[in-house]
Amino acid sequence: MTFLLPSLYSLRLRRRSTHWSSKIDTTTGSAQPTFAEVDQHLRDVLRRHDQDPEWPTVLAVLAAADRAGYRLSLVRAWLRSRSNRSEVVAATESHTTWSRIVATHRGWSAGRRTDEGQRTVRVAIARRAVGVLLAEPPAGVSPVAALGARAVAVDIAVRALGSGIDAPLTPLPALGARLGGERSTVRRWLRTAEAAAWVRQVGQRAGSAQALRLGGAVDASARELVLDHAEVVDALADRDTDQLAATALLAVGHPWFAYGPLGLRGWAVLALTVAGADLDRLGSPRLVRAAVRDLDRAGLAGPDRTGPQLLVELDRLAAQTDGDGWTSPAMRARTAHEAVVAQTAARVASLEGVRAERATRIAAARTARQRGRDQQAWAAAEMVRVTLSAGWTGSAADHERLRVLAARKGRVVLEVDNASRVATLVPAKASNRQTA
Repeated sequence: MTFLLPSLYSLRLRRRSTHWSSKIDTTTGSAQPTFAEVDQHLRDVLRRHDQDPEWPTVLAVLAAADRAGYRLSLVRAWLRSRSNRSEVVAATESHTTWSRIVATHRGWSAGRRTDEGQRTVRVAIARRAVGVLLAEPPAGVSPVAALGARAVAVDIAVRALGSGIDAPLTPLPALGARLGGERSTVRRWLRTAEAAAWVRQVGQRAGSAQALRLGGAVDASARELVLDHAEVVDALADRDTDQLAATALLAVGHPWFAYGPLGLRGWAVLALTVAGADLDRLGSPRLVRAAVRDLDRAGLAGPDRTGPQLLVELDRLAAQTDGDGWTSPAMRARTAHEAVVAQTAARVASLEGVRAERATRIAAARTARQRGRDQQAWAAAEMVRVTLSAGWTGSAADHERLRVLAARKGRVVLEVDNASRVATLVPAKASNRQTA
């Protein structure tokens, strides 16, 4: 034992001196990853959540890091150096905020640490997403409104599968930027999805950010159809882009569908077609015919392609302009996302300004109260009470004589009690402070 202590101490010193290099953990004997190795696992996760608030962004990174087996201290340091968003860096630097995020992550992942548990959650989300796609429009809802509600529900499912959070935080501006809709339009879609029990709200943050989870309440016929599409469910749960139908579902927020000429109707018809489902599920033969015609013109109607080929073709179409003087769908999507980022930054700056102004007012009020207490204490310490002569009558002449006598002593008359013939004198500088 005498010879082991120096060697362990030297190992600890050597570990601190090579903090960011690959090294051997003295407790486990396993190699610890470098930042470059962490980048391979977490960089794409951080990029995918670039439009989300700091909490869901950090939680998604923690979920991915947990699956890779990275230590929390390493992930925290990695986020500080790799994130280009001030709110994410501030969340990692604040001990209180970081502790709350870690506690939320641990509470969520307590029952999902095993591969089987994570797989069960992903399959449940994918099954509900496929069920929403195959569901008939709710009673009293137009096919167009139901189409937007489907897209909202599937988008939430795609983000949940990508982040590992089954109820991702969903700000309306970011949702509108992904689906190519105005804020009011997306709000109507979301309300339709909630009314149909396709989506349910499980949390709310300040502003328009809501924690949304798929409800899974679809009609009986859709539930039976989901059983016939088990292959699509499995591929979607694994985010397998080699499976064509799963790829079409994952492309719900693709710029060509969100900002292209076909819109979301093209996405829904394409997803149902490659899944081999009945297009009558959309509830509008006219909408289906128009979408099929436009998909055929774009060269996407045939099912003889793979998932990666579909994504390449969608990217090619999104990069094409709509005509002379027009921008491409990809450019419009990028502009919409940049506008959301700018609006979020402006709102954060406004909130920080309001908080700073409030803190300034509180500090000024606290300083004024302290100054008043100090002045009162100082005046009370030097306050003198004198008994007036028996001949005091309280006349103006008596008050004038008292003022002159007090001035000779460097004091002023603060108060005179004629009944008890007692005068209160304070130093002249105390009187000036009280007046100020």
